[in-house]
Amino acid sequence: MRPAAAKSSSAGPGVPVALGLLAALTLAGVNAVVLVRPDAPAPPLPAPAPDAAVVAGVTEVAVVTMTNDNRFEPLRVTIRAGEAVEWRNTSLVLHSITTDPERAVRKDNVASPAGAAPFFSGDLYEGDVYRHTFVVPGTYKYLCQPHEAHGMVGWVDVLPR
Repeated sequence: MRPAAAKSSSAGPGVPVALGLLAALTLAGVNAVVLVRPDAPAPPLPAPAPDAAVVAGVTEVAVVTMTNDNRFEPLRVTIRAGEAVEWRNTSLVLHSITTDPERAVRKDNVASPAGAAPFFSGDLYEGDVYRHTFVVPGTYKYLCQPHEAHGMVGWVDVLPR
């Protein structure tokens, strides 16, 4: 479900603050519900997500950005088995991530090592994030299904632990 656009209201003194906070959270890529009492101060904004983080004390996360230029930045990342890649759609257009040959126009635009199941993110709208943890070492070639014809492909090299 996409967040609704903020609208002005005269429902009470806290409502414009809440709508401004909801708009700021939405622009920051945070899906949130803000409940406001008219006499309550606005809650603080959450800290931005780091480019690389430790998740549950174990998994390192490499971040790939999807751009308005229909590119992955960086184009290639290297991680270890058991680590994750997080794709962030910072663009204004819909993107996706897949290694599934059934979803590719050109089958050579995707690849997975033997024993690795293909994956598909589904539609990623502006501000959406998709994370995949890689367990099978090898080279993965992935694409953005809506922009495959524009050459929007990338690679993940997964080294053994």
